[in-house]
Amino acid sequence: MKIRAQLSLAMVGIAAASSLVIALFAYLAAREIAVDIFLMHQTKQTEMLGAVAGAALERDDQPVLQRYLESLLKQPMVAYAYVVDPTGRIILHTDPAFVGQPLERWRASPAAASALELATPVGVRGREAGYARIGFAEGLSEKVSPTVSRTLLPRLGVFTGLGIAFGILLGIGLAFYISQPIEAVTAASRRVGEGELSVRVPVSASSEVGDLIRQFNDMAARLKVIDELKDEFISNVSHDLRNPMAAIQMSADYLLNMDPDRDKLLPKHRTTVENMMSAAARLSVFVTNILDRAKMKAGRMEYRLEPVSLQKLAKDLEELYAVVARHRRISLKFELPADLPAVLADPQRLEHVLSNLLSNALKYTPEDGTITLGAKTAGDRVDILIADTGRGISQEALPRLFQRFEQDRATQPAAKGAQSTGLGLYIVKQTVEGMKGSLALESELGKGTRVTLSFPAAPLPAAATAPPSPAIGRRAKILVVDDDMSFAEMTVFVLESMGYEALVIAEGRRAAQAADSERPDLLLMDMDLGGLGAAEVIRQLKAEPATARIPVILCSAVKDLAEVYRGLESGAEFFLRKPLDARELDLRIKRILKAA
Repeated sequence: MKIRAQLSLAMVGIAAASSLVIALFAYLAAREIAVDIFLMHQTKQTEMLGAVAGAALERDDQPVLQRYLESLLKQPMVAYAYVVDPTGRIILHTDPAFVGQPLERWRASPAAASALELATPVGVRGREAGYARIGFAEGLSEKVSPTVSRTLLPRLGVFTGLGIAFGILLGIGLAFYISQPIEAVTAASRRVGEGELSVRVPVSASSEVGDLIRQFNDMAARLKVIDELKDEFISNVSHDLRNPMAAIQMSADYLLNMDPDRDKLLPKHRTTVENMMSAAARLSVFVTNILDRAKMKAGRMEYRLEPVSLQKLAKDLEELYAVVARHRRISLKFELPADLPAVLADPQRLEHVLSNLLSNALKYTPEDGTITLGAKTAGDRVDILIADTGRGISQEALPRLFQRFEQDRATQPAAKGAQSTGLGLYIVKQTVEGMKGSLALESELGKGTRVTLSFPAAPLPAAATAPPSPAIGRRAKILVVDDDMSFAEMTVFVLESMGYEALVIAEGRRAAQAADSERPDLLLMDMDLGGLGAAEVIRQLKAEPATARIPVILCSAVKDLAEVYRGLESGAEFFLRKPLDARELDLRIKRILKAA
C-alpha cells in the first residue's frame, strides 16, 4: 500500500478516534461524580501500594511486596501493578517477564496501553526510591446511571457523526500534504540504491520531515564522497596491481617461447610456468573487471572502434586458455571460417569480453566437457558464439544475471577455484553494448550455456607485409622509463635477449635528462610515472633539439584512451598494452627505427 493511502487511512482513523474520544469525554463528564468516587478509591489503592513498597524496600523484603502486588490483581478493575526505581528500571511487576526491564519496554506493550495507570512516589528513609504504579482496566460504564446514558447518548451520537465527517475530510487533506515530501525521499532513496549518488531532495518543511530530508541529503552527500574516495583508491592502486601481473606474464612467456634454453625445461617446470601464466591471466581478468566497473560508473569508459580480426584474436585466446583447459580435461574448440570478415570493435575490449566468457565457461564446465568458440556471418553483421556443456543456468536467474554482483547460486557448487565478484557478465553486457554490439544468452540446467555476440562487420584491412629488419650498424639503445622495477628489469632482460642495449630510468622527472645524456635510439615509456603524465615527459623531450627526434613508444597496463591520445598528440609514435608481447615489441621497434 502506498504511503499516501496509509497516511490517509491513519489520519481518517485518528480523526474518527478523536471525535469518539471527545464524545467519550463528554459522556464521562456527565458521570463525574461516579468516576470521582471510583478514582478516589483507585488513588488510595495506589498510595497504599506506595507505602507497602517503601516499607518492603526499606527492610529489603521483596517477597512481601511481590505477594502484595499479586493480591492487587484480585481487586476489581486492577489490570497490573509494578514498582520502578528512579533510573526507570522495573523492580517488581505482576508480570514477571518485565522484572529488571526498562520502563520504556513495558510502556510499549499492549497491556500498558489498555489501562488507566496511577502512580505515587515510594519513600525510603526520607528519600525518593522510585514510583509505585497501578493500572486499572476500563469498565466504568456499568456504574453509570442508565438514565444519564439514555439522555446523553443521542446528542453525543449527532456530535460524534459530525466530528467524524469533518475529520475524514481533514485527514485526507493532511495525508496528501504530509506524504509528498516522504514520497520524494522514497523515490530519491531508490535512485541512490541504484547508484545515483548525486540526487538530492528539496527541503520544503521545517518539521521532523524536513529534518529527515536534510539527514537524507547529508547521507547521500557522504556516500558520494566515500564512493569517490573508493574510485580514486581503485584508480591509484590499478597501476600497482597491473604492472606486477604484466611482469609475471612477460617472464613466463619469455621462458616458454623466447628463451634460447627453453627446450631444456623439464616437463614439470614447463607445467609450473604454464600455471603461472594461467593464474596471471585469470587475475588480470578479475582486476580488469573491477577497474572497468569503476570507469563505467564514472562515465569514463571509452571505445576505439576499428576492424578486428577474429582469427588472430581467437589464436591469442587459445594460447591463453589452452593450458587451463588441458589441466581440467576440457575440450577447447575454436571454429572460425577462414573467410570470416573483421568486426568493428575495440580490440582490447573485445578480447576482455571473450576472456570473461571463456573464463566463466571453464569455471562451470566439468571434466570431459566441451567449450566452443565459433563465428559466422549474418548479413552485414558477424555473430560470435561461445557454447559450453557445463551445468547451465536456471531460468529464474537468467533475467538478473547481467546485473551487478549477481550470480546463479544453483551453479555455484560446480564452480572451480575462487568465487567471482559477480561483475564479469555485467561488464560483458555493458562493454558489448558500448561497442554498438548486442548479446543474447540461452541456457538450460544440465545442458550448458550458449552466448551469442553480434557486431557490425568491417572490411578486413589490407594485408600488410612486414618490412625486412633494418640493418643497424650498432646495437640500438633503448631507454626504458618505468617506475615498476620488476616490470622494467624484465623488459630490459627481454630487450637484451633480442640484441638491444637497454637501460632503466625509474623516475619520469629524470627521463628527459637521461635521454639528453644517454642519447638512446628509442624510449619505451610507461603512461603513469608516479603522478607525472607521459604527455608532459614527451613535451619536455620535444622541447629540446638534442632529444626532439628520439621516438617514443608508450605502454600501459590500463588503457585510458584519453591519456593515450594526449601522449600520441604530444609526439609518441605508438602505444602498446602491457603485458608486452616480445615479438610485437621487437617488430614495432625495428619499424620505428627504420622510419627514423
